[in-house]
Amino acid sequence: MPRPVRIEYPGAWYHVINRGLASQPDYLVKRYRPLFLEVLAEMTEICQVQCHAYCLVGNEYHLLLRTTTGNLSTSMKYLNAVYTQRFNRRESREGPFFKGRYKAVVIDPIDYLLPVSRYIHRMPTEKGHVQQPQRYRWSSYRCYLGIGHVPHWLTMTDILDKISRSTVPSYQHYVDEGVDPDVTRFYHRQRQAPILGSLQFRQMFRDPPAPRSPPSEQALVCLAPSMIEIVRVCAAHFGTPAPLLLKDGRAGAGQARSVAIAMCRSLGGYSLKEISEFFRDISPIGVSSALTRVKTLRRERPEYHRLLHQIENDITARTSRRIMGAVPQWQNNK
Repeated sequence: MPRPVRIEYPGAWYHVINRGLASQPDYLVKRYRPLFLEVLAEMTEICQVQCHAYCLVGNEYHLLLRTTTGNLSTSMKYLNAVYTQRFNRRESREGPFFKGRYKAVVIDPIDYLLPVSRYIHRMPTEKGHVQQPQRYRWSSYRCYLGIGHVPHWLTMTDILDKISRSTVPSYQHYVDEGVDPDVTRFYHRQRQAPILGSLQFRQMFRDPPAPRSPPSEQALVCLAPSMIEIVRVCAAHFGTPAPLLLKDGRAGAGQARSVAIAMCRSLGGYSLKEISEFFRDISPIGVSSALTRVKTLRRERPEYHRLLHQIENDITARTSRRIMGAVPQWQNNK
């Protein structure tokens, strides 16, 4: 039976699931959960993936991710491979840690972002580990309730914004209502569908092309945002004419220019040389310095992190509108 297709495009939302080998002792899996979160944090930064929810329960993980550049396969390869390498090194063992290929369900963010986040956060309760999900340590749910430390790599604004615009009093109240029956039915199917969404959303991905070569040889063509698209969005957010961002930073648009440079690198995947040539009057070393400045400000200033998150969302939304009118990207490889 052929493997389910992988669907990748900028701005896509996913529920990603994977399980460890049944032979791994439970105590050993629990001991290395901090290591898994450490690698997950690295993956979000290196691969520019947003993590909106997570739950480590039993020997499996559940992640609610959004890819800004349509790079889920690359991101999951990093997460699974790096974690396995570090686990094996510490335990002096060889071989795989995970049972097999991860599952990735494309999520319709309009109708199913909240239900899937609730499904993930209620996982410890549904599996009988705790009576109340907020009492479970290895989940992002406590962060949403303001209990304990919130890691800088966890993005909560999208889910909380949806709650604030709904009639539900709070996210905790929403989670306490229980998992939607249609979501439960979806995940309990014998054969997992690759898409969870409305009929209109699912129709956007109909008739994927048949594989023309073995899965390992198939390549995904990712349509990244152009640098001019990125500049226009950044200029709009900072209230600065776009042409100023292409001049020397001393022209009065230094901050907006640095952010645009950083977005070209993280969302577009452009090289330092390509960015240097596009923005003019800046060397590849200067581009690298701008990336470092933005990265530092993002880590140290929450309001700056929120601004960059909004800019990223706007850029990926614009790119998605451009390419979704054509054909989504399909992939059969691991």
